[in-house]
Amino acid sequence: MNRRAMLGGFIAVGGYLFLPMAGCGAPKPLATPMPVPPASAPPATPAEEMMMPTEFSLPPLPYAPDALEPHLDAQTLKLHHDMHHKGYVDGANAALKALEEARNSGDYKLVDHWSKKLAFHASGHLLHSLFWTNMAPSGKGGAPSKELAAAISSFFGDLDKMKAQMSAAARTVEGSGWGILGYNPFDQSLAILQAENHEKKAIWSVVPLLVVDVWEHAYYLKYQNRRADFVTAWWNVVSWDDVSKRFAKARQFKGLV
Repeated sequence: MNRRAMLGGFIAVGGYLFLPMAGCGAPKPLATPMPVPPASAPPATPAEEMMMPTEFSLPPLPYAPDALEPHLDAQTLKLHHDMHHKGYVDGANAALKALEEARNSGDYKLVDHWSKKLAFHASGHLLHSLFWTNMAPSGKGGAPSKELAAAISSFFGDLDKMKAQMSAAARTVEGSGWGILGYNPFDQSLAILQAENHEKKAIWSVVPLLVVDVWEHAYYLKYQNRRADFVTAWWNVVSWDDVSKRFAKARQFKGLV
């Protein structure tokens, strides 16, 4: 995928569809006409109004670095956001610039390299942007909405079973990656996925709702090599209010077929 495509208000990158988030700056018009959707689909944005970001930016943390103590420590959170997340933003922007230069020059010798870099860094940026908003200080994250709770019970049995499956998926990611609860608009289902790195093992069209970062940089200062302990502690700071809002928005998207 070159650059980024906006699909009915969603951002398509790395095999996932993301709801709009902070950190997607400086838009410019997208000249390519949009296809006419079937009558049952939500209307597409007219081509002359379609906006496409030209660069990514680092969104601020939505809380103080120590707000998630004692479950996530302030030092790790600040390093994670200010250094690691910023690295993905810079990497994505470098890939965007290189691909733009390739289009302008007609020299595509490195298109494979930069396409891979874009998928890796842009997916890392968007997953981290979601990760921050998916969390809130302990006791302030609310509970799943009635609609989300019903969907979780329908697809997983109950909330505890969903948490157990997602925890197991996150703990057993090979190497570095993520555990993800997502919504698939094609069949209106919930799914739990593993992501290796940021972009591998995705199911096309799945909209991430809740993500947990299990790269070692997310927990190593406090939990060392105890990934399982980190995942268990992370559930204490999940913002179900945020996840519920994302679920409600994702359900508005009816897919592309």
